[in-house]
Order: sequence, then structure tokens, then C-alpha cells
Amino acid sequence: MSEDWEKYWKKRTILTRIVDFMRVNYFADIPPSYLGNMEGKTILEAGCGTSESLVAIAKKAKKVTGIDISEKALARSRINFADNKVPKEKYSLVLGDIQKMKFKDNTFDITFNTGVVEHFDDDKINSKPVEEMVRVTQKGGKIVILVPSIYSPYYIYYLFTRIPGLNDLFPWEAHRFYTYKMLKNQLKALNLNFKIRLNFKSLFLYIVAIIRK
Repeated sequence: MSEDWEKYWKKRTILTRIVDFMRVNYFADIPPSYLGNMEGKTILEAGCGTSESLVAIAKKAKKVTGIDISEKALARSRINFADNKVPKEKYSLVLGDIQKMKFKDNTFDITFNTGVVEHFDDDKINSKPVEEMVRVTQKGGKIVILVPSIYSPYYIYYLFTRIPGLNDLFPWEAHRFYTYKMLKNQLKALNLNFKIRLNFKSLFLYIVAIIRK
């Protein structure tokens, strides 16, 4: 999987530039709106990519940590933090797999990610990334997971790219879209305490799971 993401962050096609533009200008402020009070909190983004959301969060939290499997993504993250003049003591960037994070149990007050767990090709429930996020979050803490919604116009575009010869118009091979019920059943199977929300601001692009540990 790491090789796939290195290729994704390395190539700069028109499509990846459009995805980057949408992520930076329309979606980066959505995850922080679900995290609640961030003052004095330690916050982990599990699968941080280029850290657009994490940069904004760092200005409010005690300290943020981003982990990603792609060194190229982390290199762009470092540039984003530097460009936004975030003090180095306020953030940490780690190269690693979110399915087996090296953080100790109960490390962070809040753990989140956006558009990550759907990329794990697991026909069961993508359970390992979620279990790891719960493990490293402190008791009484919060885990927030945003996944792409089947109710979104983005899903229609995805179906269009399944036409033979058009597959290259969608940037990811392993990708899943969720219904409300699908996400609910997946989290229920893990015996988690959670609520699920549809995000209207993103034109239903995301379904949001808010988990309490």
C-alpha cells in the first residue's frame, strides 16, 4: 500500500490537482468542526496526507501529531506547517502504518481522519485502522472518522469512471463508498459507543462517525 500512495503523491496530474484544490479550499475545515473543544488537547490525525486540516487544528490544540504511510505526503505536510508558521513544538509528523501504530495505548485526547479507512481493501469492516484509532485514544476521549457517502454526487462520478476505458479518471484503486447503515453495522460489530452524522456542508460527500471511548 505504501508504494501506491507514494505514486499518488508523486504524480501531479490535472485530476490530482483538482482533488488537492477541493481538499484545501472546501473540505479542510470540515473535520475540525466535529472535534469539539481543542484547547489543551493532544490530537492525532491517522492518515494525515498533506495535513491541511491538521495545520488549522494545531493553532488551537496543545499539540498535534500526524501519521502517514507516505514520506512524500509528509514532506508536503512539513511545508504546509512551515508556510503557516506553526511552531515546531506544536506538531509532530510520523512515518507509519495506521493499522499498526507505534503509539502507546491511551496517548491522545482526540483521534480523527478523513477519507482514509475506505482505502483499506477489507471485505469485512476495515476494522484494524478503527481499532488502532480507538486504542491510542485516551479513555473519555473522542474518535472522529469521516468516510465518503454513497449519497454524494461524487459517487455518481465514481460510477461513471467504472466504464471500461475511464478507470484512470478516478485516482484510487481501492475505494469504498458508505451508506449510513453500512457504517453503523461496521462500528456496531466493534462494540463501540458512537453516533453517525451526515455532513450537509460537503453536499453529503461525508458520513461522520463520532466515537466515545
